[in-house]
Amino acid sequence: MSFIRIQGLATGSAESFSKMNRAIEINNIHPVIDTFYNMEEVKEAYQRIEKGDMIGKIVLSI
Repeated sequence: MSFIRIQGLATGSAESFSKMNRAIEINNIHPVIDTFYNMEEVKEAYQRIEKGDMIGKIVLSI
């Protein structure tokens, strides 16, 4: 069974958000990006997700 998941991130207070961003910066943390798609390629992006063979994030540029 395949599915699509859109996940948000709740950060709490503005102070917590600032601390999180600082920790990301200090530790040089970057998301793993599998593929970038333009908005015109949204169908291909969803097909890639449905296949489930990606490693990392699928990114849509708006």
